[in-house]
Amino acid sequence: MEENTKQEKEVKKEKKVSLKEYNELQDQFAKAMATAAHHQNLSKYYQNEYEKMIKYRSQSVIESILPSLDSFELAFKAEPKTDEAKSYRAGFEFVYKMLLESLKSEGLEIVECKENDEFNSDFMQIVETVETDDESLNNKVSTFLLSGYKLKDRLIRPCSVKVYTLKKETEETTNERLN
Repeated sequence: MEENTKQEKEVKKEKKVSLKEYNELQDQFAKAMATAAHHQNLSKYYQNEYEKMIKYRSQSVIESILPSLDSFELAFKAEPKTDEAKSYRAGFEFVYKMLLESLKSEGLEIVECKENDEFNSDFMQIVETVETDDESLNNKVSTFLLSGYKLKDRLIRPCSVKVYTLKKETEETTNERLN
């Protein structure tokens, strides 16, 4: 029995850990937990970046095609004068629609605006301003120039527009009005 007690005391001595050792173990554990958390955050970040890359994979190709779409739209504004030109136009419209459908299947959306729409800097870009005396037209689209485009939820090119602005009164105009 005495031998059992001796062994128990030795085991208890071995199990005792000094405060310094305990603090070191706590620090190591905290570092390990911080490293694990960092690893998990990094993993989420890379997963998110990968998903964005897949989602917008066609953006650079679409951006390189936009000038061609603009050329089609510009060409369609002109009215053909001969039957031959009308036939060509019909063929070009068919090709344009096929191209547009292919791009839409990749997530492309056309952002259009109309004359007299309120200017919205979220998806419009002012190319030129047109002065007006009519206050109701202030900050409204006077002319729609180029379509804007979105890829899924990302704007890749804003609409190009001309916008009305109020004429600035000069000192002469103010004096004439007062007299």
